[in-house]
Amino acid sequence: MAGIREAKAALRQHEARLMAVSGVRGVGIQDATGGAGQVLAVYVARNVDRDAIPAQLETTVAGRSVMVPVRQFEVGVVKAQAASGGTELMQMQMQDFK
Repeated sequence: MAGIREAKAALRQHEARLMAVSGVRGVGIQDATGGAGQVLAVYVARNVDRDAIPAQLETTVAGRSVMVPVRQFEVGVVKAQAASGGTELMQMQMQDFK
């Protein structure tokens, strides 16, 4: 099980490589289903090569090698919208396709 510390380390280590995959719209961290730690969330367009995104990624935290699960989420158009207080919210429609 990957905790937030491991997920953050994996995100820092692998973000650029994941974002370089054609069709990837964003990456982040989400809670795993069933409360089993965290996963790297990869937000992808419908036409992405799903095989180019691994099911898990390795990272090292405190000298210990850890595998962090990766989940793909298909998203529609990603756009910023103004919210109260002058901040922006990212709005997207997602479909989790494990």
